[in-house]
Amino acid sequence: MALTAPSTSRGFEFDRYVNPDEVFMLPGDPGTTYVPGDVCDFTNGVLTPCAAGDSPLQRVVGGGPIVCPASGAYGFGVYGLDNGFFEGSSHDGMDVYIPCVPLQPPPGSAIHRCTFAKAGTGQDQTITAYTAGTPSVTLTTSPGANDDGNGGVIFVYAGTGLGQWNIIADYVHATKVATLHRKFETALDNTSQVLILTAATTDTVGIGFGSRINASDENTLNSADGGDDGEWALVMDAREVPTLMRALMLKVVNALDIA
Repeated sequence: MALTAPSTSRGFEFDRYVNPDEVFMLPGDPGTTYVPGDVCDFTNGVLTPCAAGDSPLQRVVGGGPIVCPASGAYGFGVYGLDNGFFEGSSHDGMDVYIPCVPLQPPPGSAIHRCTFAKAGTGQDQTITAYTAGTPSVTLTTSPGANDDGNGGVIFVYAGTGLGQWNIIADYVHATKVATLHRKFETALDNTSQVLILTAATTDTVGIGFGSRINASDENTLNSADGGDDGEWALVMDAREVPTLMRALMLKVVNALDIA
């Protein structure tokens, strides 16, 4: 059974302006060290320190270097991200690891919340296999060609693992295997139903952190188009993912604000 929204947004609903001191928790790349003051952009839905020629979008904050844990160590969780602190920071004091990084986005942008339309192939489907060691999931229906959906959010909306989410690192069309950026906290099985934001086959990325997205019309986003060139850009905290995905909504800013 496909996921349906309990209610819909009133078009592009104003959420807030990004505050000058606001901090977002965003998914990090497993094994990467993030140092406060470093600037980052996104690669396949996770943060990567900027290299020469990259466009800096976020600045790492905190009390000390943050080592993002390995892909098989921790998942993203369901309703929150533990206490928001990191092993290796000066603030944790509790030996807590979580796979996200605190960053400070450019202030002043107007964030809007909006319902998205599911328009892509294979966005709603049931998992046929899950391998925690890789980690990866095998899909029932292929959403498209190789790499289609890389960086896209995958959300468990029914069955075992309900409420968990992840990010696709790589997809192989012939095997229907989607490699994930990290394991799920609760292992999935063939009762697990997922929603995948794949973007269009012609896009170079899926719909997820650091991606863009097109509108379907004047009051709805299109979860199957515009991942690399849409007129809107996703701006959301990792802690918001379960609530937003369950409601078939995303938070966005005008892409011109970050161009």
